[in-house]
Amino acid sequence: MSRDIAFQINDLKKEIKSMNKQLFNLQDLVLKIKFQLDLTKNDENEKKFLIEMTSMVDNGLRTFLLNRPKDCAVKNWCTSLVEGGVLKIIHKYINKGPISASRLINHYLKLTYNPKNCVNEECLQNASNIFNSLKHLLNLARIDEEEKQLSLKASTKDLFLLKDLKKGSELVSPLSNDKRIKILTELCKGKQFYNQLEECVGIRGGPFYFHLKKLIESGYVKQISEKGPYNITPTGLKAIKLLVELTAACE
Repeated sequence: MSRDIAFQINDLKKEIKSMNKQLFNLQDLVLKIKFQLDLTKNDENEKKFLIEMTSMVDNGLRTFLLNRPKDCAVKNWCTSLVEGGVLKIIHKYINKGPISASRLINHYLKLTYNPKNCVNEECLQNASNIFNSLKHLLNLARIDEEEKQLSLKASTKDLFLLKDLKKGSELVSPLSNDKRIKILTELCKGKQFYNQLEECVGIRGGPFYFHLKKLIESGYVKQISEKGPYNITPTGLKAIKLLVELTAACE
């Protein structure tokens, strides 16, 4: 009897050791995923999505590892398949986007759905649940990406109405110089005289007049009277607003 107990204790120790190794591998996998997360662009929505994906994968893998049959003959192959597959899918999503990642998921789902690879239906189901959950999240990301593309197309369709390209170039050109932008931003605060603008911008004489003249010719700035102050026009205000929106979009 004592010999049987000794064998049982020994088997239990082996099982605990195996379980600890599995949990260690799981922790290592989660750390790798979080490392991939740190390498992504500084987009808050993107990070939130990847955090949700990481959490879902963590829970799914725990369920999969803790419920595998003790006498499974292919558990090492199965574990490598699931853990390696998850890492490759997330890596594919980060580098190629949700569409490419979804294609890769379909490949792994075919492997987990194949009863020739494993005879335990519950184990196969737990493995496929991980990939199906990933697929669901990526489908949401794919829909979001498609909506952004449609929104971009809708916002750029007015470009086809820009028939006078020369006029468009003339309107954009004055905004390509930081001194002129400085003049416009100062005039947004209120009308100012010539010498006041010179002082604010930091240049005087011919160089300053050159930039001011460009803004006047473009219709962004006007002089109220012959010797009076300068003021920004409604068109100039629209130009500044456009610059603010473009700058915010690029951050």
